Amino acid sequence: MNILHITIHPISLERRIHNQINAAQDQSHIVSAMYLDNGNENTGSKNGDFLKIPLRTPFYRGGPLKFLHFNWKVLIAGFKCDFDVIHAHDLWILPAATLMSVLRRKKMIYDAHEYYPGLEIFTRRKMRKWLWIVVEKICIKHAVCVITVSQPLAKLYIDKYRLRIPVEVIRNVPGYE
Repeated sequence: MNILHITIHPISLERRIHNQINAAQDQSHIVSAMYLDNGNENTGSKNGDFLKIPLRTPFYRGGPLKFLHFNWKVLIAGFKCDFDVIHAHDLWILPAATLMSVLRRKKMIYDAHEYYPGLEIFTRRKMRKWLWIVVEKICIKHAVCVITVSQPLAKLYIDKYRLRIPVEVIRNVPGYE
């Protein structure tokens, strides 16, 4: 199976994604990762043999243009990729991942690392918070599975969106050495 991981962060900062890539490779899956390239990438996958698809945006620092531009680039690049499953990391790239999933009739996994409406950045930005809640509510319905980092967060997602799909917990802990 071909799995495409997508994140709006530099892949070198995403230990959780590397762990998931390594686990998928251990199961003989073919893995690709599409990520924000900050021009300073030093990937650290165990095998290092996954396809890396760096995407750049002039809006690296953030704001609405970063999300819109990056989602647009993900959408365009995604139509050039071969995959069976899209693994969408975080709410920020969920719109593009959902659209690719629907248009290409591929399965999508939503990896919600945290509960986004509860983030401090939305404390005074009520309109943005509402917008992202609506985006998540619409897009999450297209996922075949949701992954979170804790049981309380899994229950929150099940209750809030009345999910009937599996909600799995993958804890964010360092690897055993």
